[in-house]
Amino acid sequence: KEGEIEQAQTTMAAQDIADRIQDMIGKFADIKYKELPALHDNIRDAQGVEAAQEFNETIVSSLDELTAALEEAKKNVDNAVYLLTG
Repeated sequence: KEGEIEQAQTTMAAQDIADRIQDMIGKFADIKYKELPALHDNIRDAQGVEAAQEFNETIVSSLDELTAALEEAKKNVDNAVYLLTG
């Protein structure tokens, strides 16, 4: 019975990692779609269209790279959790 409890705790800890990675993906989406447009507008108003566009492209590219890496990590963690649970 103790082994079953330890197995359940291990599985829950591994699932928690997957959940936290998913939360990070959500946070990056919020930055990209909720925060960045307003920041883009502020930069455009203060420094011009070109500066705003350059900033936006750099940030979107970085966020997309981070999101892709996190999605891959989430997939790997999900697979590892699946292996733990059978």
